[in-house]
Amino acid sequence: MDALGEIPQSVLEKLSEVLTELHVPVTDPDSVAALARRIQVQGVGPGPAQSVESPNASTVVPNALGTCTCGSCTAGVFSHRLRLTMADLVTVLADCIANVMEGATEDFVTFTSLQPDLVLQDLPLRFVDTDVRASGIFKSFYRGYRQIFVMIAWLLRNQPSIFPTEETVKARFAQGSQYRVDFQQRYRDFFFAHGGNVHDALQCLLHQARRMSEQPLGDGAFERSIYAYSPPSAPGGNRWSLWENRAHLREEWEVLPRCFNDTAYDGVSGLMGASQSI
Repeated sequence: MDALGEIPQSVLEKLSEVLTELHVPVTDPDSVAALARRIQVQGVGPGPAQSVESPNASTVVPNALGTCTCGSCTAGVFSHRLRLTMADLVTVLADCIANVMEGATEDFVTFTSLQPDLVLQDLPLRFVDTDVRASGIFKSFYRGYRQIFVMIAWLLRNQPSIFPTEETVKARFAQGSQYRVDFQQRYRDFFFAHGGNVHDALQCLLHQARRMSEQPLGDGAFERSIYAYSPPSAPGGNRWSLWENRAHLREEWEVLPRCFNDTAYDGVSGLMGASQSI
């Protein structure tokens, strides 16, 4: 890379260690060069601790490995584009659960567990503990599971200083609904009482985000989805709504700065309390 031509060998070796540890693909020479210069000037290691606002308590998160090249990553590792990617995909996952329930009403019978083949084919349910799945997945459990995805999406969109974790999601639920009666609480209570946890949803989200991220880490499907849709010939209908949604997302995506951390899934998964082996 020409951008790295004037970087000392010792710095390049340290950069190689960082890349190996984060499993981040080298796709942007300018970002890699910026990271190398940062190593040359500051070194690599835990940076100053940053206070992260939390709904239930003040939490201090270390500045990871100092790999941010945009200068504004949350805790030095969670970039704006990565947050937007995950916010969009977790919303899609929540919508998928709703669509499955709407399209397969005959399978969702009150007091009756779902058929095993439906459970195995459902992406979000694959991340639920095997013992929980073996004991039977019920309609109320599935609806409660969807609420976890909805809350993760809300935190990613509305609380930029917070990482979605088991604690922050539950704390937000504990604050109560904006409505006088929270009609979804009974489903969440059922979900948690029968072995469900926030970690399952986070694992599913990280899996999808990594799989759809830019090559070679993923297949590049997420960014392609932003630019893939053309406006229908006339307003109205589902195709028009889909095009409007992706057009707004594209506008938001393009104004965000690129960063070396745009694919730093290992660092983000650790701060979310989710396993890095997805």
